[in-house]
Amino acid sequence: MATDTDHAPPVDVVLFDVDVDRRGPDFESLAKIIRRGHPVVVYTELANDEVILTSLDLGAASYVIKSEACQHLIEALNSAHQQIPYVAPRMGRALLNHKRLGRPGLSQREREVLVAWFKNGSVEGVAEALLIEPSTVRTHLQRVRAKYASVGRAAPTKASLIARALQDGLLRVGDL
Repeated sequence: MATDTDHAPPVDVVLFDVDVDRRGPDFESLAKIIRRGHPVVVYTELANDEVILTSLDLGAASYVIKSEACQHLIEALNSAHQQIPYVAPRMGRALLNHKRLGRPGLSQREREVLVAWFKNGSVEGVAEALLIEPSTVRTHLQRVRAKYASVGRAAPTKASLIARALQDGLLRVGDL
């Protein structure tokens, strides 16, 4: 069966606003676009270091703040199309601040388990949804807590983990 996407022209670069609905960063949609192999330039009003770094961690080619000169957007788009790195000013500052942020360095699976736990509510439910053992879910959650504690951002309770996930852009308020 043919779909509209079967005849769609190839995409050179996707321009993406991570906060188009003003509910917080939509990393899920960003990740989907990147997984399809499209180069993405994030162009948004969100200037939070964690949002910038998470977008880059997901594979965004560049990150430009809407208040920056339009020349930065043009450079970012051209560079992404040519697969050449381009660092806009605010993106550069976030990269420089990276070590001071206290980022826990969660693996993709740890992030997945953490978000599933917030949405599902129980270890058993997460285990069933992700097709893993409950003990594996608990291990991932213990590692997440240990990683946050190791960077000086302890999160011993579920509420404090939710706060950290919101701060770090792993979770949106609408997800709760």
